[in-house]
Amino acid sequence: MTLSQVLLYIYPDLVFGPGAPVQLVDDNDGQGLHIASWNDPRPQPTPAEIAAAMLPATKAQRIEADRQECQRRIYQYWPLQEQITALAGNYEPGGLGSLTAWQAANIAASNVARDTINLPATDTVAKVEAVPVAWPVWNG
Repeated sequence: MTLSQVLLYIYPDLVFGPGAPVQLVDDNDGQGLHIASWNDPRPQPTPAEIAAAMLPATKAQRIEADRQECQRRIYQYWPLQEQITALAGNYEPGGLGSLTAWQAANIAASNVARDTINLPATDTVAKVEAVPVAWPVWNG
């Protein structure tokens, strides 16, 4: 989790970069990025506020990444236009079983990981990063 990601968790519409209100720099001192200037009208987060936001920011980013991977995996074998056609009833029923099972298995895997990430025991960034996702294997 980078400083910019944590700051975006605190202030989702924050803008970085040349000419932007917030400038981040790396002094190549092994400490990573730090805030070089803060000209945003909102208060600059303190180091304690940034540290406190690290875990919830990591959890949110990880859950979103798993959700996107779930969607990518589903669409890999069952593109959206085919799902819409199936919902409209214009799809050969014989193929729907494996596709709906694939969709459900991926959603379940993502949900189990999300629920594990949200457990009180998952209380460090390392524990969040270590949560596995048991993605299913396509058997279609």
